[in-house]
Parts: sequence; structure tokens; C-alpha cells
Amino acid sequence: MKPMPRKNSAYYQRLSRLGMALGLAFSTPAAAGPSALPACGTPGRPACPLQRWMRTEIAAPFAKKDAARLADGFERLAELNPDPKKWPKWSQFARDGARAAREHRAAAVIIACAHCHSTYRSDYNREFRRRALR
Repeated sequence: MKPMPRKNSAYYQRLSRLGMALGLAFSTPAAAGPSALPACGTPGRPACPLQRWMRTEIAAPFAKKDAARLADGFERLAELNPDPKKWPKWSQFARDGARAAREHRAAAVIIACAHCHSTYRSDYNREFRRRALR
């Protein structure tokens, strides 16, 4: 009987690649093809426009405790509401975040983000994910 290959051998590397390929093949609808993969926002892909903007204008100032820049980011975010009639609370959440940033209330900033994300994130990603910011 042949000995089993070592775990770091080429055999296991090929087996691993095959497993990943099979996983992709069975997790993506066959008719969808390569265009079904998101162009942005998933691991291995570039960030989507709003995602990239959020990282630089909201997350970075929050991490650096730059309250003035964070408040400005939230004010701009209120203007980025893609459908103010359909999503009226978007701007309210953003302005709540701006006020909390000016008042140096980090927990309230996080709450404003959480409210907006839980209310709008999945719909935004479904409808506007690739949309360029205005």
C-alpha cells in the first residue's frame, strides 16, 4: 500500500484547488456565468463606491477620533441618500451621527451607523451597490 501524501504536498494543493472550484461551481447558478460574480464589495474584489467612501470618510475619522472630519462625513452622507422619498430615515440617521460626532459621543455614532445599516444596507446593496457617488 502506498503511503499517504504529506499535507503540504502538491497533491493536497491540487485537491484544495479542486475543492474550491467545485464549491464555486455548486454555489453559483449555472446559467449565471462569470458575470454573476459581484464586480465589487466582496473579498478579492475592489470596494464598491459607497463602501470605499465610508471607509475613508466615516471609518477612518472615527478610528482617528477626528470628530470634525467625522461630522463632515456624516453631513455629506445625508446628501448621498439615493432615494430620499423611499428612504427618509437615511438622512436622519446620518445627521444623528453628525451631531453625535460633534458632541464626542462615540457610542451614539455607532448607534446611528447600526440603525442605518440595519434599515438600509441590504436594500442599498441590492439596488445601488455599483452606483457612482454624486
